[in-house]
Amino acid sequence: LRFVRTADMWGWLSASAKISPEIQSNTKHYLYPAVDLEKASEQYEDARWFTTREIEVSGLKIPKGAFLAGNDKSAWVATADGFSKISKSDAAFSNGGLVDTHRSLTWNNWIDTLFLFLDDPYGWGGYGGWRDCSRLVMDTARSFGVHLARNSSHQARKTSYYFNVEGMAIEDKIKTIEDAAQTGIVFLHFKGHIM
Repeated sequence: LRFVRTADMWGWLSASAKISPEIQSNTKHYLYPAVDLEKASEQYEDARWFTTREIEVSGLKIPKGAFLAGNDKSAWVATADGFSKISKSDAAFSNGGLVDTHRSLTWNNWIDTLFLFLDDPYGWGGYGGWRDCSRLVMDTARSFGVHLARNSSHQARKTSYYFNVEGMAIEDKIKTIEDAAQTGIVFLHFKGHIM
C-alpha cells in the first residue's frame, strides 16, 4: 500500500494504483501558484478550475466537483503519463465543463454550485467517494477559492461570525437567520451536521 495525502484528507492506495509521475520542478509553477503574486509570472497567476460535469481529457474521466490547477487560459490534469493541458479552446471549457474559482461569491452562484450535486448519493465521512454535508460545504466554498475545514464543527467556527439560536422562540430564530442572510451566506450547524 501507498500512503497518500491531499489538501483535505489522507489514506492508503493499492501499490498498483495508477498515479501521476513525480512533479518536476519545471512544472511546479503550473500546479502550485506562487504565494508572492508580485514575483509570480503573469502568465501563471493563481487560478484554479472546478469541474461542473464529468469531463474527459486524454482518455481520463474527471468527475464533476474536481479541482484543477492552471491559469486563466488553461488547466492541468495529472495522468499516469504526466500532465495534460486543457486550453480554453477545448470542449471542457467551451461547453461550460470548467468554471473559474475567481468568480463572484454571490448567493445565486453558491446555490447554482450546490445544485450541481443534487441527486448525488450521500456518503457520510466520504463513504464510497461521495459527499457528506461538510464535504459539500467545503467543496462549494473551495469552488470560489475559499478554503474551509473538512469537519462541520470546524466550518461553523471558521465563518465571519456565529451566534447560537438555541432557546429562542421559533419566530426569533427565523428572524435572526433571515437578518443574517441579508449580509451573506448563512450556514446552519447542528451537532455533526451543517447546511
